[in-house]
Amino acid sequence: MAPALLFVLIMLVAAPLAMTMKKPPRIFEYPFFMAFAFAAFVVPQAFSLIRFPGFVEQSSVTAVLTMSCLCMAACFLGYQLAPSALMLRWTSRPIDMPRLFRAGVVFIALGYMMGNVLSVTEVQYTDTGSMTGAATILLFFQLLGYPGFAIALFCALRRPSFLTIAVSLIGVFPLLKEALSGRRENTAVLVLTIVMALFYERRLQPSRLAISAVLVFSMLFIPATAEYRGYAYNKNWDGVRNMDLVGNFKGFLTEESILELRNGAAVIESTRETGHYQFGKAYWNHLVFRFVPAQVVGAEFKQSLMFTTWDLVRSEGTEAGTAFSRGSTVTGMGDTFLQFGWAGCLFFTFMGVLFKGMWQAALLPDALFARLMYVMSITSGMRAVTHWTLDFLPGLLYFAIFLGIAGIYAAVPRRRLGKKQWAVHSHERSPLPGPTLGKDPAL
Repeated sequence: MAPALLFVLIMLVAAPLAMTMKKPPRIFEYPFFMAFAFAAFVVPQAFSLIRFPGFVEQSSVTAVLTMSCLCMAACFLGYQLAPSALMLRWTSRPIDMPRLFRAGVVFIALGYMMGNVLSVTEVQYTDTGSMTGAATILLFFQLLGYPGFAIALFCALRRPSFLTIAVSLIGVFPLLKEALSGRRENTAVLVLTIVMALFYERRLQPSRLAISAVLVFSMLFIPATAEYRGYAYNKNWDGVRNMDLVGNFKGFLTEESILELRNGAAVIESTRETGHYQFGKAYWNHLVFRFVPAQVVGAEFKQSLMFTTWDLVRSEGTEAGTAFSRGSTVTGMGDTFLQFGWAGCLFFTFMGVLFKGMWQAALLPDALFARLMYVMSITSGMRAVTHWTLDFLPGLLYFAIFLGIAGIYAAVPRRRLGKKQWAVHSHERSPLPGPTLGKDPAL
């Protein structure tokens, strides 16, 4: 049964990738981007899991592959539904570019300042290795460097000047440092910010060769991430250059390895044994964990706001007693099953509706806010596959709050359109050719 499900999963992934090869700009749209993530991360792990189930039952291998197929299909289901008209209206508003640029400068400055303070702060960790204490607040604001760089880059591409280009270069340095340390999500955010900014503002479309090369490289590099991080941490760049990605990938497929998908199978197995579904409680708990500072309100009060559930992240194992390797994840297939059983795949449908609305809004002329939100949020979709869906809503809310503040500060009342030299006018043509709503002109 498991090999047949793997074949179905490969077909579900291959079809959208083939469509992407026909029209490369589709890679930026949610279901096609998710197919890329499934192909690079899930399919190789599924192949290895079938051969080496390890500590999980064969029925659980079948279950996690079934859930993978359902989640991939749910991505397309959500993309067929109509997005909210309210979202289109509120995310495509005229923006005063100089004011938005100043907001971006503030974000970059905060990111630099918090990063420097964090580097000299004694970081406290929990027993499971999670960061705690004041360092979490510093990290919270350090992440503003990402939307700050995105704002500066969009401004530099739309109205290039010495100042906008210089700020963009200053903003990218700490992000490059994170990428070179081997942080996969940070690298994806940085690369997609640059590529999608060029797509929206300069109409530069990705090539088929580039998409294929990145897909192959991602498949080869993901199993070697831990090895790369070790070399990068010790600044052993000769070791990095001599890494055998192909040989490592072959070993990943032919030998028993640490597999996040196996963790997901264990979560499904544990949930089916205990019957302790969480029904979305963990989503609320992660919102509280991310946005309610215990240093301000007190740890007891913060804990009182949360539901009592089995925390997979902190416990590093399932309720049935299966332990995970430190640093590994449970995948979105595992954590959505823990929340809602087989219906958990509908979380990917919800994301499909949301991203379709942002994508269509980003094609409108007054759409810089929508484009920034889309660029900052799209990698959360990838993380929902590779890590867990629990981080999606906190991440989305984080960027919505801070980009929303920047958008409110830089918003241009419609009666003032045409009076600001650097405003985005409602009569300006879209950065993409042809009509901007309905059928995607870039496709």
